[in-house]
Amino acid sequence: MTAYEVNLILHGVSLDDERQMKALEELPYVALPASIHGAIELEVEIEAGSAIDAWARINADVNAIGGHIARIGLDLVSTSDIAERLGASRESVRLWSAGKRRDHFPAPFDRISASPIWRWVEVYEWASKNGVCLAEELPHPLPADMVDALNGALARWRYAKRNEGWSRGATRGRVIPIEHGRRNSLRVRYQAQSWVEKSVAHA
Repeated sequence: MTAYEVNLILHGVSLDDERQMKALEELPYVALPASIHGAIELEVEIEAGSAIDAWARINADVNAIGGHIARIGLDLVSTSDIAERLGASRESVRLWSAGKRRDHFPAPFDRISASPIWRWVEVYEWASKNGVCLAEELPHPLPADMVDALNGALARWRYAKRNEGWSRGATRGRVIPIEHGRRNSLRVRYQAQSWVEKSVAHA
């Protein structure tokens, strides 16, 4: 079993709904709701056999309380955040990102006030592949390609639901993992079928 962490944006969930809050408290894994700038976020840490299993369990539990997952948060991190999580100095992170020490550090996702920020999952995957030790035994983020596929499918479903003329059936999206390559590596492609529609059935 592997520990996974994920940040979710939820619809159909209220911090004032005692039934929903009690159901989240009683889950057999950590699920902490909060209101951030008017949106309901859920911080989850869960043990599962795979990232797909973790997503399936969380999605089913959110649906069971009458909510649905609107999107998966990207967990954006700064140079300081990366240094803290990897147990490295800020100067080491700066040299990594500049390509002056170790290769193939991920490109910044964006910049805020001229300072670069990265997706944590991309940095985590880079660190794991390059033998960079984590500061502590951190939970695994969901794989970057899985997050992108799920967020894309959820966005298409919402767009189709808001706009008449789109075929609802054309945007159904169950995300099916197809493993390929040697050593059973988590190189995964995704196909659209019937699952994401269930994720947002309460929209």
